[in-house]
Amino acid sequence: MTINSGNAGPKVSYDGDDATTVFPVPFRFFLAEHLLVTLRDANGAETVQVITTNYTVAGAGLAAGGAVTILIAPATGEKLVIELNVPGTQEKAFPLGGAFPSTQVEEALDLDVQRYNQLLALFDRVFRVPTSDSQVGEDLAYPIDSERAGAFLAFDNDGKPIAAAGTSADLGPVSVFTNTLLALANAAAWRSSLGAVGTTGNESIAGNKTLTGDTTFTGEINADGPLALGDGSELTIASGSITPTANQHSVDTEADAAADDLATIATTNMQGGALLLLTPENAARVVTVKHGTGNIDLHDDTDFALDNAASSLLLRLDGSTWREVVRTPTVDKGVWIYGPQVDLSAGTETSVDLITSLPSDITELEILWNRGASNTTNQVPIARIGPTAGVVNTGYSSVTGVITGSSAGEDSDDNGFYPARAANYGANEQITGVMRLSRWDPSEHLWMASGDFHSNDGEIHPATVFITLADALARVAITTPGGVALLNNGEARVRYR
Repeated sequence: MTINSGNAGPKVSYDGDDATTVFPVPFRFFLAEHLLVTLRDANGAETVQVITTNYTVAGAGLAAGGAVTILIAPATGEKLVIELNVPGTQEKAFPLGGAFPSTQVEEALDLDVQRYNQLLALFDRVFRVPTSDSQVGEDLAYPIDSERAGAFLAFDNDGKPIAAAGTSADLGPVSVFTNTLLALANAAAWRSSLGAVGTTGNESIAGNKTLTGDTTFTGEINADGPLALGDGSELTIASGSITPTANQHSVDTEADAAADDLATIATTNMQGGALLLLTPENAARVVTVKHGTGNIDLHDDTDFALDNAASSLLLRLDGSTWREVVRTPTVDKGVWIYGPQVDLSAGTETSVDLITSLPSDITELEILWNRGASNTTNQVPIARIGPTAGVVNTGYSSVTGVITGSSAGEDSDDNGFYPARAANYGANEQITGVMRLSRWDPSEHLWMASGDFHSNDGEIHPATVFITLADALARVAITTPGGVALLNNGEARVRYR
């Protein structure tokens, strides 16, 4: 029977099932020795089986093929492979003359076809370059064994095979650094080389590190060196609210207004227990952090103004409420802080600001007068106070009783703190002394005033006067009762604690 490539084999495989021992060979083979039987175990290891020791063969020479009988049934997970393995030898000898040996000639040709099909099967299982590839012959040859030993198979810029140690210097597929990592023994060695932190146990991090996104630490954290919250970005108040995205932000007023209130801080991007440091973006635009209006809880139930470059407020997120941790600068209750000295002698102003921004937690303030005067009779210079929005022009309760020389009298006006009785004041009369303001309670904005003054006319003693402001004290001004007379002499300043 003539063999062609359609029935020449040359391989068949079967999965083991712990029972089957007889396996058909569906292609013609001339000798039992022309079959190669291989058993692959569940781990992928292959073992060539030995005829008579591991198996027997039936059907050699038959056109329909035969069968291989395994002495021990292949187990489940194992695979039995039977393939044609005709040796490359010519064993036929033809005599000179005589009848033509057609059977032997056909058999010899059939063996050649089987050998050819074996080569085709091997060829189908090797790596090949496309037909259009420009590299041929020696260009595709592997380097010699001494170069390949312990190296990677790689390709150079022309597509030719090379032996690479795995470094960028010799055009390998990985960098020198990656090659170093591949040589490390375990994950701990990798983390050490990369400077990474493990998921368990005690770890140390050296150098400057930047963490982005949500990072959670459990257990004790020891920072041997400065721990920074980062510079943060500017947040602009929108309808009394900001939405932080980091642990530190500078805050500015809405539309660059002169003053604005911050009542609510969103918690969208922050985890429970998060710290938030707020600083002013521009101290000339005062941001007042409001207590209790939104979700902010401040010490002493008092607001806090970010009103100078040194101001800062540290908050901690507790549930949905931001609670104050500390503020700076805090007012030292034992040390006076002085405002600038302000000139009152221009002769062109009816009102002069002594200060327009005060810390919200002060409890004492003094106004220091030196020879203050106005140019109009009965228009004694007076002091007015108020919150960030402006000084208050009315609401100064009680009366201001004074002693002027040897005569007594009182002033019932409620439009400011009077250092002298207006009815007794003469034009250009100079007044010198101290007016003391004390906060009645840290949780309220009620201020009481008293003082000691001298004038051209003798000693003056103002009685106690008080006023309740709608918000934290922030401004102090010197003016006159009618707001028309001009201030024309002296200077003044405030100090507070």
